[in-house]
Amino acid sequence: QQDGPAEGSLDGWLVTMPPYVADSLRVFAAVELQFTTQVGRRYQLVYSSDLKSWSPHGPSFTGTGTTSTSLVSIQGTEARYWKLQRL
Repeated sequence: QQDGPAEGSLDGWLVTMPPYVADSLRVFAAVELQFTTQVGRRYQLVYSSDLKSWSPHGPSFTGTGTTSTSLVSIQGTEARYWKLQRL
């Protein structure tokens, strides 16, 4: 462990921390899913690692007619495919 500034690259983002940052700070990777829904329709985000069996991610929701986003941590997960399922 060294004192002083720490710099690192995270997929094109430069992460800079001031000296003496608490030891509990961790940075994890995530993906941001963006989708547009229709007003009043029900949706469910689902994911799969093999494109055969699909699992729900979070609760289903009602569309608002706007663009929405969902930030999903990918720490410790295998590769995943995502889709927005209309119920």
